Amino acid sequence: MTSNTQKKVKKTFWNRYDQSEERIKEVPKKISEKADMCKRYLDRIDLELNYYLYQRSKRVRKTKLELQNNEVEEERSKVILKEVFNNETEFLRTRRTRIIVEDFITLAKIGQGSYGEVFLVKEKKPGSLTKNKLTQEKKKNKKYVDSEESQTDSSETDSDETDSSETESSSSDDEETTKNTGQVLALKRVLKSSINTESQLKNIWTEREVLATLSSPWLVKLFASFQDEQYLYYVMDYHSGGDLKCLLREVGSLNEEATRFYLAEMILTVEDLHKQGFIHR
Repeated sequence: MTSNTQKKVKKTFWNRYDQSEERIKEVPKKISEKADMCKRYLDRIDLELNYYLYQRSKRVRKTKLELQNNEVEEERSKVILKEVFNNETEFLRTRRTRIIVEDFITLAKIGQGSYGEVFLVKEKKPGSLTKNKLTQEKKKNKKYVDSEESQTDSSETDSDETDSSETESSSSDDEETTKNTGQVLALKRVLKSSINTESQLKNIWTEREVLATLSSPWLVKLFASFQDEQYLYYVMDYHSGGDLKCLLREVGSLNEEATRFYLAEMILTVEDLHKQGFIHR
């Protein structure tokens, strides 16, 4: 290609680019907003997929390391790893399952917020949504490893130490699994027609992104989100006891010790959000 031809190609390209820029500026606001929503949706899917792949890789590496450290036989290791991969496949299949509001039984209305209502609900199929298969598989693999270790160690003292370490290491998993397989959940419902401004829409998106992408002991766990023609829905973990506002309404005022406790919790929550790149005002 000659230099003159290259110049013509470049000129044609930049002319088209300038024209496309002008056309973008002329796009109606509604279409532009929909394009932005689509972009955020695709970005979120990409983020969640990359996060899942990263976590899956960590789980597999950890399982392999445990098997190696405990000198599990090769055939036994293959069986355990195959179960891990099968479980990952089942987990992805569960994530692709479409959820509708008819999958839940409404028990009571427990809250009213500025953007929506919160209901106490129960799954019609217990554990179909909240069953944490990955946590259960992790516990199962731990038992395999500990069982193999107890067979190879003939010392009674070593066996006792293995049992105690198993109890300590799996206590947090037991607590998480018990919580995640509970049938009672909180369902937040937001009326689409009540979202009238761009800032309201941004708040809704931000809330969903924070709950979906962050894993923190200070945040309510989001199990799923879906929508129909009228509403947006968030299926979340249910924590009984009310909020700080309800507590103050009931007791009037807090003593110094309780004030320090709740203030410290709020500071840690906001600090965790800041570390993850979200600003809470």
